[in-house]
Formats: sequence, C-alpha cells, structure tokens
Amino acid sequence: MAKRINYFTKYQQAAIIRNNVDALTRKYAPAFTKEIARAMKEGANLCEENLPVDMLLARHTNRIDKILTSLWTESAQNIRQILSRRKDDRFIMGIVEYIKIYGAVKVTEITYTTLKGIKDTVTKGIEEGLGSAQIAREIRKNAPEISKIRSNTIARTETHQASNTANMQLMKEMANELGIEMVKEWVSPHDERVRKTHENANGQQVGMNEKFIVGGEELDYPGDPNGSAENVINCRCAVVSVPKE
Repeated sequence: MAKRINYFTKYQQAAIIRNNVDALTRKYAPAFTKEIARAMKEGANLCEENLPVDMLLARHTNRIDKILTSLWTESAQNIRQILSRRKDDRFIMGIVEYIKIYGAVKVTEITYTTLKGIKDTVTKGIEEGLGSAQIAREIRKNAPEISKIRSNTIARTETHQASNTANMQLMKEMANELGIEMVKEWVSPHDERVRKTHENANGQQVGMNEKFIVGGEELDYPGDPNGSAENVINCRCAVVSVPKE
C-alpha cells in the first residue's frame, strides 16, 4: 500500500482510462453527430434563403460547448471516483475549468470546420452553376455521413484528453497527501493501431511536473491539448503513476 497512491497497478489504471474513453465515446458520439448534422441543415436553410451561413455559428458554438462541458465533467467524475474511490466536486470542477482554458480553442475548431464544410459546398455549387436550392439539397445530403465521421473522432479525442488530465491531477494530489514520491509513465495499448512514436514512448518515465518526449514533441500526458494534431487525435495511450525508484 505504501508503494502506491491508489489500489490500482499501472496496467489497471491504463485499462480504466481506456474503458472510460470507450464508454463515453459511445455515449457522446451520437450527440456530436446530431449537432453537426443539425448545424449543416441550418446552413442549408440559410443558403436556400440566400442568407449568410455564418449566421448559424453562434448557435452551433453554444450547443457544441454544452456537449463538450458535459463530456469533460463526466470523464473527470468517472476517473476521480474509480481511481480514488471518492467523490470531490471541487476536484471535478477544477479539471473542467482547466480543460476549458484549451476547450475554447477546441469549440472554435469544431464549429469552424462545420462552417467551412458548408461554405466549400456552396462555393463548389456556385462554380458548377447550381442554384441556391440545389446547393442546399447537396448540403442536406452530405450532412448524415459527414457528421457521423467527425463525431466519433471528436468524442474520443476529448474524452481521452479529459480522462488523462483528471488522472494526472489525481496522481499529484494523492502523492502529496500521502507523502509518496511518484513519477508518471506513458503506457501504450500495444496493438497494430498504435502510431510508432507512441509505441516508442511506452514505458517512458518522467517527473510529475516534467514532459514526455514523444516523436520529438514535449507532452505533459497523452492527449495534451498543447500537442500537435498528429500526436493527439485518436490517441489511446494513458498516463499512469508509479513509485519513484
């Protein structure tokens, strides 16, 4: 017990994080699918009425923000309760507020990607000599497939980030409480889907306030919002705690 900040080995911690990501991806992907499709259909309606499609941006942004906040909160709650076996609303809200600092950028990226897709369809339609009604039909036709493709990536990436953020903060808190010197370790899923740079990082240990070096990039943990898209999107690695040797 003295050698561990909770009741779980590093492999159990990694499994708990991945299970949380899988479960919440399944739960929230449909919400993103529905919202992106809804925004595209709103864009189609605006196009049909010869109104600027930018008018949908504020509503789409607000709805995406609500979904993401719910996802981040539930991710932090699950990790806190499972790995520490206790509930702490202040801890959870602290994690959510921390993520929201970077989340504003995520919301903007998601909503502007939706808007850009609509505008690209409009531009292409105009170049092909289509009328506003025809362009609107094309946007509506594409909405189900595009929204479904994007939603799973968004849900998985955001749940992964929130889960690893919560675990890293929890590790620091519990180590301080118990007076145990810990390090954090990068753990990859060890399968054919893992990118080579992440597999190479497997087993890398650094201090709790130090950075991992992954593919030449400094990351605080898997899913670090400061990381590049190549290192973050669809990552399935986990950050875990181990006693310092």
